[in-house]
Amino acid sequence: MISLDMIKLKALRAMLRYYHKSFDKKKIKVDEITLTIERGIFSPKYTFSSAALLSFLKSKTIRRTFRVVDVGTGSGIIAIFLSSTKKLRWVIASDISIHAAKVSLRNIKDNNLYSYTDVVVCDCLSPFRDSAVDLVISNPPYLPLNPRNGLDMLFCAGEKLEVLIKLVRQSRRCLKRRGTLIFTISSLTPFDSVSKALVDNGFVYIRHQMSRTPFDKIYVMDAILISKED
Repeated sequence: MISLDMIKLKALRAMLRYYHKSFDKKKIKVDEITLTIERGIFSPKYTFSSAALLSFLKSKTIRRTFRVVDVGTGSGIIAIFLSSTKKLRWVIASDISIHAAKVSLRNIKDNNLYSYTDVVVCDCLSPFRDSAVDLVISNPPYLPLNPRNGLDMLFCAGEKLEVLIKLVRQSRRCLKRRGTLIFTISSLTPFDSVSKALVDNGFVYIRHQMSRTPFDKIYVMDAILISKED
């Protein structure tokens, strides 16, 4: 028998697919930030997780001297928000997709932040040095479903949450001790698996409920790295 959560997951994936197939290229405005969105790029407009993360970051104290990486930047909205609103001096927007990197770079330039934000094409945090970063932020794929195509990769993390586990493990390596990892998950994301990954990799965390949708609740995980020992 299919569980209620699985029905919700499949319905949510179907809706996200339909929404992200509905446009080829368009301009949107989110939180006073103007962005160009193309097909294959996660849209922060009308998607609850982006709004939840932005809302949380508005209340978060982030020092200008922090070295920050926005993992899976997509449209670049988080990196743009950090550079423009928090006035950070060192922000890198990373994405495994060359297409996303090009779109985010264009959006960064259009928002006159090219002098403050760099864009890197890479798999998660793979090119960054050990203990070099103060803060890692991500609005990652978090649905516990295997992606069936490239579009699914925008919101499906794999049945065993492979994408989220990689984010946590690589953040442990790249973050300085007492560095912070901030990312979004859903009430449909198996929380025990997320919690175990964080604790096993030396993090302590607080889970903040930020919004509720017809299908789930959106949480922001605020994790601090307290141990880098094996």
